Amino acid sequence: MGAYHRGELNEAIHRLIAYFDTPEQKAILLNCLGSAENDSGDLAASLNYAEQALEIWRRLDSRKGIADSLSGLAAAHFGLGLPSARTDIDEAIALYQQIGDRRGEAFACRSRAEIAIQNGDLASAFADLQLGISISHSTDDPFSVLEHLDVLIHYHASAGDAECTVTIWSGCESNRKKIDSRRVLLKVALIDRDAVDLRQSLTPIRFKTVWARSAGFKLDETVQIATMNEYPHIRCYGGAIWRHSGQQHLQYVQHPS
Repeated sequence: MGAYHRGELNEAIHRLIAYFDTPEQKAILLNCLGSAENDSGDLAASLNYAEQALEIWRRLDSRKGIADSLSGLAAAHFGLGLPSARTDIDEAIALYQQIGDRRGEAFACRSRAEIAIQNGDLASAFADLQLGISISHSTDDPFSVLEHLDVLIHYHASAGDAECTVTIWSGCESNRKKIDSRRVLLKVALIDRDAVDLRQSLTPIRFKTVWARSAGFKLDETVQIATMNEYPHIRCYGGAIWRHSGQQHLQYVQHPS
């Protein structure tokens, strides 16, 4: 966005914030603006809005508001490579648990998993992703499940399990189309980066074969494969394929060589 148009937008946002009468309304708007800026990739603006919102929520002593702002703050700090992201998200999760906000807790678990993967702590990331998916199932939120699976794509890619990663990725894409769910720009960039590595790890024919065989997986099947093994070097796909057996589980069968 050009500097002129960005200036116009900032002026309009400031007028909009001033329009609201109560601190709660202003803080809610600031949280929303911070989230939107994070999704668009403007991390400095996202951080600014999250800090403003957090200051208001702390004055109001609103645990829900504080937790939401801390989640936004953690996302901005994570994108900027700042270690304070982990402290922010730990505090947010504790607050969500205190007030029983399960959706907020699932979102924060996913964020903490992303931080753990970045720090090389795959075991902690896997535990948080399992918990987040479990919560998302309990709240009947397939969109949140898919967001967790996106992180699991990066998890398995980071661990070097190319075939398992392609399997999950393919399953995610087909399920996203079913519910018309789109990724934010930062997630698209992350998965595109992983895709380059995956295409270098597998032959073009193997990549297409794995992708095609996984494209029909239902959401629960994709989750089962993604969360089957904590340590991806115990291959959940490599050298074989998973096919639905027609029952309530997947059957492991050797693929033709």
